[in-house]
Amino acid sequence: MFCWGKSSEGQLGLGEIIEDEPVLCPRIVENTYGTVSEIKDIVCGWEHSAVLKQDGVVYTCGSNENGQLGHHKDGRKLGELSSLFHLLMFTSLLIA
Repeated sequence: MFCWGKSSEGQLGLGEIIEDEPVLCPRIVENTYGTVSEIKDIVCGWEHSAVLKQDGVVYTCGSNENGQLGHHKDGRKLGELSSLFHLLMFTSLLIA
């Protein structure tokens, strides 16, 4: 998987935060998620990215200042959600 763009919050999953300039040339994301054929969908936001695998496992990276990635790992690399159920419960509490 390749990525490029803004990475001031680690949202590209490269393992580093790049403050000054966006990444203009595509770079390979370290493979922590399996093979590319296992990826079902990828979504990207202003400060976050998420990868959904075919088996339903979700990986996130980016700003995790308030736990919004759904895991307690450094948001500079893709981290696996331990339980999507817990994330959905947390999100529903925020919306309510």
